Amino acid sequence: MRSRTLLLIGLGLGLVLALYGPAHTRTISREIQFERPTVEYGNGISRVMVEGLPVFAQPGEPLLPIYSLKVLLPQGEEVVSVDAYTQGEGEISLSARIECEQHQVPLSMRGPIERLLPDNEIYGSHEPFPTTRAVHVTTQTYRGYNIAFIRVFPVAYVGARRTIVYAQRIAVTVQTSPRSSSLRRSLGTLRDGNPFDAGRVSGMVDDAANVDSYRSRTFPKLGSGIVNPGDSYPYLIITNSTLEPVFQTLRACSHILFLSMIPSPLHQSTIIERPQQRVKIDRG
Repeated sequence: MRSRTLLLIGLGLGLVLALYGPAHTRTISREIQFERPTVEYGNGISRVMVEGLPVFAQPGEPLLPIYSLKVLLPQGEEVVSVDAYTQGEGEISLSARIECEQHQVPLSMRGPIERLLPDNEIYGSHEPFPTTRAVHVTTQTYRGYNIAFIRVFPVAYVGARRTIVYAQRIAVTVQTSPRSSSLRRSLGTLRDGNPFDAGRVSGMVDDAANVDSYRSRTFPKLGSGIVNPGDSYPYLIITNSTLEPVFQTLRACSHILFLSMIPSPLHQSTIIERPQQRVKIDRG
């Protein structure tokens, strides 16, 4: 009886894990190389810089160089976790503490500005700050493509020893998992098959390997199929076969698409469409 009870409990736990456990995950990996940091001194503080990188910190924290890693997520997936693995580490001793970030002050503020003191939990610690070298900041959507922004720290600060620990290479791994809200957000604005959007996104991110995973909802095709959506024309003339010869001179000078689909009386106007321009020709 006891064995049967344990078996039923085990089957129940397995069913719960199958229904509510973590879905399958994917791994996106990216290795980043960094220059050796340089240090400048002035006014009793030090400033740490890495070529080509901005510095960032929350108020009270040491200003450290950061790298913004932009990763195109697979369609319908979200970031589950981010890990960073450092290689080629080195240390540099400082003769002054690193400058800390101050509160943002409105330009309209009057009177003396109180400077913020360094956070003692960081500046007095024997542990490197930040404790992790890569964090997921946010995921933004550009025309249906979900882009994860990962903040990478090539330099960490050990405040109690006034030492920085830098890495020449950092391997970042991003774990993703399917999520219905991410898919809805993508489908809401994705223009499937638009080469401009795909090319623009590929140029915006560091890793665009998942660009081909993006597909929009399938809708029935409308129209007669005469026009190729990928083609471009400086002019579009919609007329009938009776009026078409009137435009032959213009047709010989420009790349024009004629749609002789709509029957219209001879007295009716014909409209020539051009981006940002409408030219009306009356033949009645």
